[in-house]
Amino acid sequence: MPPSGSWKQMLEGVGFAQRPRRYEVGQALTRMQGIQMEEIPVEDDGFEEAARLEEERKKKALADLWANRRKKR
Repeated sequence: MPPSGSWKQMLEGVGFAQRPRRYEVGQALTRMQGIQMEEIPVEDDGFEEAARLEEERKKKALADLWANRRKKR
């Protein structure tokens, strides 16, 4: 039995049941206008430094490769 018109509309509209309306989002943003955000400090795990060093190593290796190719000419 195919779904009736009202049943089909209900199934299609279920996803919208929990969404806020546009003006509610606007009101929430308006209330946040004077809020002061504080940055949470992040612990340095050394990953960024290791990635930077690896990137520098790759660049140096590529520069050396190009320098060697130029010398062969």
